[in-house]
Amino acid sequence: MSMILFILLFLIVLIIVIKKTKYARNLSKKHKANTLKCQHKKEIKKEEKKLKKKLTLHQKLIIHRKLGFLYKDGIADRYDNYGYKIYGVKPNYKKSIHHFKKARSLGSLQAAIELAKLYHYGMHEMKPDLDKAKSLYNALPFSTVDNKTRLEIRELTDDLAQKNNPQVNERGPFPLNNLFGGAPINRFNHNRIGTNLVAPVIAVRAVAPVIAVARVDRTVANADLTVAGADPELNRVRNDTQNVHDSTVIRTIKNSINKLKSLCKITKTETESSKEIRTMLNELENNDVKKDAIMALDTIERNAETLSFSDMKENELLHLVWNRIHDDCNKDNCNNLKKNLVNELSESIEYGRPVCATGRFNRIIDTLNQVDPAVSIIPTYAIHDEMMNKASNLREEVLANYNKDDRVLINSVKPSLIQSQFETEFKNKIRTTMKTDYVDSNILTQSKMDSMIEGWIDYI
Repeated sequence: MSMILFILLFLIVLIIVIKKTKYARNLSKKHKANTLKCQHKKEIKKEEKKLKKKLTLHQKLIIHRKLGFLYKDGIADRYDNYGYKIYGVKPNYKKSIHHFKKARSLGSLQAAIELAKLYHYGMHEMKPDLDKAKSLYNALPFSTVDNKTRLEIRELTDDLAQKNNPQVNERGPFPLNNLFGGAPINRFNHNRIGTNLVAPVIAVRAVAPVIAVARVDRTVANADLTVAGADPELNRVRNDTQNVHDSTVIRTIKNSINKLKSLCKITKTETESSKEIRTMLNELENNDVKKDAIMALDTIERNAETLSFSDMKENELLHLVWNRIHDDCNKDNCNNLKKNLVNELSESIEYGRPVCATGRFNRIIDTLNQVDPAVSIIPTYAIHDEMMNKASNLREEVLANYNKDDRVLINSVKPSLIQSQFETEFKNKIRTTMKTDYVDSNILTQSKMDSMIEGWIDYI
């Protein structure tokens, strides 16, 4: 009897300790979230206070640009350990537009592009205005920017053309001058501004596991270039509102959907899938995660729009993903994938409203990302990181083909014929390898790959 009492007492103590640990972790999570909100608000006040001081035009440009991002990004809502909402800071599109306009008028190319993208895609409580976006893109100095920025602008204008005319979806990129006026452009020539060559920007990051719509906390660097040159901030990854429209994300989503369609055995009808998903959500513990997931499901089922880049409706993709979750290849991971789906649905609600249709669509497929072998969704910045790492390995691979004396000459700061030979061979190896890995596998277009490589190949 005493042994039974001892065991019961031990179990009671263990339960208390576990609950206290979870409660303590929850308090810590809430504290961190509140600290982040306070920091965000303090940052806005600090920057607005600076504007009251006597500043140079360039200093004003930097502050207005930074405030534009702070008001655009806000702080995302989060969930605590019990599934209840930890409210963030809502984005303010009116103030964001105001500050981006100010920065644009002072010469910030980045602010000009971000302003156009706000009207292009919309944001919280702001609907897209495609005509306004078209006008802003048309005003960008397309022929006087670096090639990477030029390609970004071209991708944005191509996307806008598809939204205005969905029939162009499979026709490939439109020439910018045909859409918005202007002279024909040689897309990959080096650009000279006055007598200065526009230097490409090299951004090297450590590679980390990525998901298509990963939230990224970022800071805005205190530097900007005018419309005459490249803007380093254009190469930085943005938060989820930017990532869902990333061209490489969209392209890899299309590839993943095509793989799923060819591999997934459909055993449930759309009606059965919808009913089973709703039953799963209704059986969850009552909290904000459940409430938001159901709200997202309601929105998805009401939306009859076909997304042009995928030629699918949201509920059709949800049906495909649900069948894939129950596929034999995922039988050992089925429960985890269901939890993923719940989380992706709940995170489709931000600040009490559903995110855009593209955002919801991306989150649905992201349920399987990097878990299911058929689904791999990668943003552009991750491809860039991967390329840089591959280039480093390729250099060692090519270098190994030379003898010891030649390697000394190759690594010397003094130019030599063997060094020139090595560099040519190395660059050719990079281009052929990247083409095989990214263009032939339909992850990047040839022009996108060329633009990405061009930014660093002469500096490695």
